Amino acid sequence: MMTRINIHSWEEFKPESIFSHVSRGTRLKVADRISGDIPLVTAGFENYGIADYVSIKEVENKLYDGINITIDMFGNVFLRDEPFICDDNILVLSNDKSKEANLFLVAVLTATLSGKYSYKNQFRLKSLDKTVLNLPVTSQGEPNWKMMEEVVEVHHEKVSNHLNSFKVTLNQEFVPIPIETWKSFLIDDLFERKPAKFKADRKFSKANDVSEVKDDEFSLPLTNAKHGDNGIMYYGRPDDWNAVEMSIDVVANGAIAVGDVYVQVQPTATLGDSFLMKLKNEYQKHESENMLLFLATVLEKTIKHKFSYDHKSTWNRVRKESILLPVTDENLIDWEYMEEFISSLRLISEEQVNKLGELIV
Repeated sequence: MMTRINIHSWEEFKPESIFSHVSRGTRLKVADRISGDIPLVTAGFENYGIADYVSIKEVENKLYDGINITIDMFGNVFLRDEPFICDDNILVLSNDKSKEANLFLVAVLTATLSGKYSYKNQFRLKSLDKTVLNLPVTSQGEPNWKMMEEVVEVHHEKVSNHLNSFKVTLNQEFVPIPIETWKSFLIDDLFERKPAKFKADRKFSKANDVSEVKDDEFSLPLTNAKHGDNGIMYYGRPDDWNAVEMSIDVVANGAIAVGDVYVQVQPTATLGDSFLMKLKNEYQKHESENMLLFLATVLEKTIKHKFSYDHKSTWNRVRKESILLPVTDENLIDWEYMEEFISSLRLISEEQVNKLGELIV
């Protein structure tokens, strides 16, 4: 176990003194994208913010190479050590320090920015100018890059060993069905859209009928074009809405959120720009949180890259898509496999994360 790091002697630094180059990405319209191998980074936490892969012929003059740190409009921070391009929701920071030193900076930036930025309060260049980084220092008061590198190297070795142990444990506990044997199923054959709208006998008023803060009066989660927070943007009065529980929420709109998929176990309704769907009656006997988690993951993997702000993921479009699911020897959907897979994964993950936490502190 590693001793806790004493941060009391650390000093404050402005980003301009740590990074020699700061730039902003360039928007690349969906219509102008040609499929290729270069990661296109945009705002979002999932998949490290990579929204697509494009041809280098279209983006060669916009390419970032070497070691860089990206910060998106929501304050998500990632290290990039392979060539990429990014849109104008991304700031790119670089210096001449090692990968390990920059990983330390990523951790500090993440701790500094976490929870402070959102769609309504976006992280931009002026936000970076106001940011202060607390870093370890040498006896001369300069950033102690050697210490940063050593901390990352020690943690990286311990975490890597533990993650390898996790993979071994998972493979021992559960034998996956090769995806090559999975079969395609039409979404419209599996799910039905549920009306989860405002039902009160009065004209809807956004000012009076919803709240951004959950309380005793406004306690029903309402989905919208929301990226993150499980797709929940507002709360309504339970009696005012046709709520649905044990559903899958698909975001239909939003420059970043379009195509996001979330599981809504609790009663939920939708304010718009999204829709809720449930398994059809013949499949509802298999309905569980684990099952919905498996299906939502497969669904988002299928549709996320196919839709955009200009081509929204509406129900009428999504229903025509197909997803791959594991099947039995009789070519029937293997519901038992999906349930057991998520159950095993959650159990092992919980045990391993607890052990990982012990290693880090």
